[in-house]
Amino acid sequence: MATVLPDDLVLKRVYARAGDRNAQYELGRHFALGDRVPRDHAEAAKWLRRAAENGHPAAQVELAMLHSDGLGVDRDANAAATWLRKASAQGHELAARMLDRLDGPFETGAASGAEPASARATQVPTADPETLLQQVEALVGLEAAKHEIRSQVSLVQVRNRRLAEGLSAPPLSFHMAFAGNPGTGKATVARLLARIYGGLGILHKGHILQVDRADLLAGSLSATAERTRQAVGKALDGVLYVDDAHQIHQPDDPNDFGDEVFDTLVGAMDERQGRLVVILAGTEDGLRRLFDAKPALSARFTRRIPFPDQTGADLLEIFRRLCEAGQFELTDDASQRAGLVFDALYRDRDESFGNAREARNVFEEAVNRHALRLASVEALDREALVTLTVEDLPEAAGGPPEGPDLDELLAPIERLIGLTDVKAEIRRLVNLMRINVERAGQGLPVSTTSNHLVFAGNPGTGKTTVARLLAGMYRALGVLRKGHLVEVDRSQLVAGYVGQTAGRVAKVVDQAKDGVLFVDEAYALARGESGNDFGQEAIDTLLKLMEDQRDRLIVIAAGYSDEMKMFIASNPGLKSRFGRTITFPDYDAEDLLGIFELLCRQDRYTLTDDARQRAAELFTEMYAGRDRHFGNGRDVRNAFEMVLSQQATRLAGSTELDRGSLTTIEAADVPDWATVKAAMPRDR
Repeated sequence: MATVLPDDLVLKRVYARAGDRNAQYELGRHFALGDRVPRDHAEAAKWLRRAAENGHPAAQVELAMLHSDGLGVDRDANAAATWLRKASAQGHELAARMLDRLDGPFETGAASGAEPASARATQVPTADPETLLQQVEALVGLEAAKHEIRSQVSLVQVRNRRLAEGLSAPPLSFHMAFAGNPGTGKATVARLLARIYGGLGILHKGHILQVDRADLLAGSLSATAERTRQAVGKALDGVLYVDDAHQIHQPDDPNDFGDEVFDTLVGAMDERQGRLVVILAGTEDGLRRLFDAKPALSARFTRRIPFPDQTGADLLEIFRRLCEAGQFELTDDASQRAGLVFDALYRDRDESFGNAREARNVFEEAVNRHALRLASVEALDREALVTLTVEDLPEAAGGPPEGPDLDELLAPIERLIGLTDVKAEIRRLVNLMRINVERAGQGLPVSTTSNHLVFAGNPGTGKTTVARLLAGMYRALGVLRKGHLVEVDRSQLVAGYVGQTAGRVAKVVDQAKDGVLFVDEAYALARGESGNDFGQEAIDTLLKLMEDQRDRLIVIAAGYSDEMKMFIASNPGLKSRFGRTITFPDYDAEDLLGIFELLCRQDRYTLTDDARQRAAELFTEMYAGRDRHFGNGRDVRNAFEMVLSQQATRLAGSTELDRGSLTTIEAADVPDWATVKAAMPRDR
């Protein structure tokens, strides 16, 4: 039965059948990757062969790899080498490097037994680690993965030198977890890593076997264990890459056998030390839940590499490389439009965001538009055939974002009573953010400064209000996608038992992602009342998540000034991440009166002149008599509520109440400072 293709691929197949080698190559890639069509290596080989025979260098390399793996075609080292030579002759660098490193004939013959298409071991011509490291470095983004791989290579090289000198060397574990959304390059890095391990001698074969839930789970406990053991056997002396590992564990389904997969896998990892590297891949949240539920598994995967979403600039670079591989050129206008498209895709991303797949989708749409645009042109020269113009690019969603007016952005802050120094600091901060956004938008480097803040001051000084307004400003500037505020304190972060605190912190961070996490009385995290306190665990977890989510989260730690100074100074990690402190001073008597009058206006009360004078005297005495527990705006609200209570008592005996009497505050309604102070909690 013929495969039913999406509409855009139907058009691509028409061009492929007409001999368009780019369309043939792209169609072959769709079938090879299972991208919007069922994965079919035979169909992939058919279209890649046509493109390769038409001189497409990237298709020639892809076809060589299919021959080296025996996927969709006979496993044939000579055929692989032939296609690599053809691609190398056209200047394809990867083909040249692979050709230089061909290491004897490939094994012949197909693997025995049927297996899912995704559960096939991939083995490619070997290359030396330095060449492979260059390929890793050439990947777009992925700085954490690159750093980890460089570190591992250095570690192994030093270990090998120690062994050569007759020195002892501790055994090394290379099992890893790759945490990130789909399309972030996890499988690509895993394939390169397998070959690096082979080149370093860590693994004898250096091949990779990719599996997922469907490949490992069966209809019974014993059958699931057997499938898992078979996968381990095929991956032996190479890498077992478990994709979407978090989906294997289904704790809410009593009939699910996912736990058996991991129990069997843990046993195999212990038994096959030195002959097997396991990489678990999945989303950040999913892997965290998996490791929280499976401590034995978590203990074996201490190397955890984040694969963050690719930014608009990353996607643009991937798009440009796709154009180059497909022998297309971009006009300046088209390149600028593409940048806007990818900035919008990144800015508006949600859980379905496909990362590199988004760049491929835009590329394929551009190629389709290009073909449709040229369909009615009779005389086509080479320049027209290879040039993508702005007409071939889709519009950016919502159009290019307009920079917000700075005065309009700061207006809500400026309307707050008092806080003169705070307003000046916020203005400086917003100016810096805006300039950084503008520089990034024009492709200029941006200094890496921490956006996390400390708000230091007594209660009621407006810290939460300013934090909420600041979150909205960050959203308007494009720094944060949502710009919401999540407010927590110690009680919502620290649990009473081992292992629960990290989960609580992670859940809160999830809620605050793409917004601001406001931690009130943050210093209390370091004030455990017993030796079994888990406040330090909350701090350590928060610091790690702040780093992992540095592009999607801003944390504001708030509390008393002295306590926050000691709290930040107590931990080097806190000190490095919270580089800016904004101090919120106590409101003076004039500010307190202004807040009181604002509360009156908001509830449609009018002060008589005598009432205002009495209120001014009240707040003058309140400010003069303040202590370190002074509540500032909160104490003003308490006084306001007492005023309303006394007004109600005064009016209770009136038989006729008109609008004027109901909205007027008289001097008799305003208590003195001694009365207000006496009503305040003694232990506040």
